[in-house]
Amino acid sequence: MVLVCTQSFGINAFGGGPRILRALLTQPPEPVLSVCMGEKPPPPTTLVKELHIPHRPSFGRLEATRFRLYLDQWFTNFKRQQSLLEQVCRDYKANALHAIAHGADFWVSYQVAKALKLPFYITVHDRLEYTHAGSPALALMVERLGEVWRNAEARMVISEEMGEGLEALYGKRPWTVVTDGLEGISPLRERPKNSFRIYFAGAIHLSYAATFTALAEALVIVRQQQPEIPVSLTIRGSAVPDSFQHLPVRALPWAPEQEIERDMEQADLLYLPLPFEPKYEMFWRYSLSTKLVTYLGSGLPILYHGPAEAAAGRLLARHQAAVLATSLDPKKVARCLLAAGECAPQVVENAQQLARSRFLLAEQRKRFWTTVATGR
Repeated sequence: MVLVCTQSFGINAFGGGPRILRALLTQPPEPVLSVCMGEKPPPPTTLVKELHIPHRPSFGRLEATRFRLYLDQWFTNFKRQQSLLEQVCRDYKANALHAIAHGADFWVSYQVAKALKLPFYITVHDRLEYTHAGSPALALMVERLGEVWRNAEARMVISEEMGEGLEALYGKRPWTVVTDGLEGISPLRERPKNSFRIYFAGAIHLSYAATFTALAEALVIVRQQQPEIPVSLTIRGSAVPDSFQHLPVRALPWAPEQEIERDMEQADLLYLPLPFEPKYEMFWRYSLSTKLVTYLGSGLPILYHGPAEAAAGRLLARHQAAVLATSLDPKKVARCLLAAGECAPQVVENAQQLARSRFLLAEQRKRFWTTVATGR
């Protein structure tokens, strides 16, 4: 088999999608060709061979503005992209196509699979209603994903909530949860009960502003009530939020995962924030962060700070695998923090059990390749 994997990003790009793909395609049992379908050229990779077939030219800084939606509308050439992808599949003697529904290019891959009579597999990490909110093409993309969902050889999703949500929207079809995985699980890291050195690695989106503000105000309350307790925030990969200007905080640049592991030696709690606003519901209700997977195997307690109904919140609550702060009320968040010391060892043990049962890398790879090989 030669599997052609198409997606709107490169394998070595930043973000959860590329990270999952890297995990699944490391030492693949069958030959793999990756095709980046987005406008930006993919970063170099030696993991598998990767080609670039963009749907339109890249316009530099404009890509990070609201004009991006219009650039897609004005300059996209899907017919050319489809023709090039079809030729690539012929040249490389592809036996199957897999696409991640992160951009409109999943439809191009599906059309190529139909034209060449190849099995087609779809993976969904995020709802299109979230990733393409405001796009003039959103309704058409949602409709097309429905057709792909119903007719694909097999479907893979990032969470049970995602599978159930798409099934309710598009019809009952078998689906499999496939996400990031852990090669190993760290033992419990001994930490003082009353110490709140909080660690966060990743990009702080604008949608997190209210969540970080509530955390900052909660830490002020903790300092007022118990000034002897160490309180700080370390951020790896983002700027300091405005709400933390008067608290002990340091911001570190992006770093490889090995350095993040070393950062954790100086942490007491790993922070997992999500937005609370209803306008982000399509994100938090269905998606599951790869950061969560890393945190589960860290040997440190997780401080989950987001809606109780979120996919991450529901998973952690079911397994009692985190300290749960499900409110923007700083007083309630402060109470969660002050209770964290007593429950931390049990929370870590529960997180480790969850990681072993659901998020080992060998199992995730097995699910992916079994699905591709058997169609189920």
